[in-house]
Amino acid sequence: MDTTLQDTNADRGPISPRDRIGYLDLLRGLAVMAIFVVNIKAMVMPYSFYLNPSLWPAATDQLIALVQKYAVDDKWRTIFTALYGAGLMMMWERLAARRASRGVLFRRTAWLSLFGAFHLFGLWMGDILLMYGLVGFLAILFVRRSTRTLLVTSAIVLALGTAWVCLFAAGPVFEPELRAELKPLFWAPSAELIAEEMARQNGPMWPRLSNRMIEALDYLLFYFLLGGFWAVTLGLMLAGMALYRTGLLRGTWPRRVTLPLAALFLGAAWTLDAIQISDLAASDYDFDRYSLNQWMASLDGYLGGFGYCCLI
Repeated sequence: MDTTLQDTNADRGPISPRDRIGYLDLLRGLAVMAIFVVNIKAMVMPYSFYLNPSLWPAATDQLIALVQKYAVDDKWRTIFTALYGAGLMMMWERLAARRASRGVLFRRTAWLSLFGAFHLFGLWMGDILLMYGLVGFLAILFVRRSTRTLLVTSAIVLALGTAWVCLFAAGPVFEPELRAELKPLFWAPSAELIAEEMARQNGPMWPRLSNRMIEALDYLLFYFLLGGFWAVTLGLMLAGMALYRTGLLRGTWPRRVTLPLAALFLGAAWTLDAIQISDLAASDYDFDRYSLNQWMASLDGYLGGFGYCCLI
């Protein structure tokens, strides 16, 4: 009786240091720092500088953007999203061990959504927590499914979501009026537009806050909902659940398997990076080429993310 009670209480409390998965902690820490390194660009300059590396004038900036494209872009965000799914599965296993319901997961996800909404509307439009919270409600519905079901469903959802995102990104190429409206905002802003944006972001608090709320609503409506990124996020979360179940995201796959996979998938991802970089440079950083090549950016993110998981 005492032993059972002790085990149940331990299951309800924090994980002890000896029970932590070092590989998972390391991977999560690297993902957070890598994403932060990239997001610095959007924190200090207008959003177009985040997308278009040619806007940075100094050679050092150009070199940093090149390194980030190979080492970070799309890959670590993929990992971080998959780790969210793995975290849901880990929490569910602990809950299931004490025969608890999924209500705990839903409550935690609701709190995450609340914090994410505060962050998005009050602090920074690059927030990811609200998106994770909203999609997390859907992902929780799959925690009881088999590994096979998770793998198949994640592949289908990720394929459909990627197609959706890429078609949405390519839309301006085929709609001249839309292209004329979006290009100055996201790719080639005028000096006047940059000065206006910088003045707004460095101005009084209330104009900044009201502008941030408008940007947050646009972000949720066009990028997250209509842009289809919610489907990509769900697919990656389900993949993370499955990869946690199989042992990869617990660090249990043997090196004789992971090292060849790391070389194969990272090599493929970096090859796609090189193609995108050379194609964009050859077009003199044309907005249309960037839009049409989003399928390669998505694919190298998935390949590179998996490759890094295997390498580490």
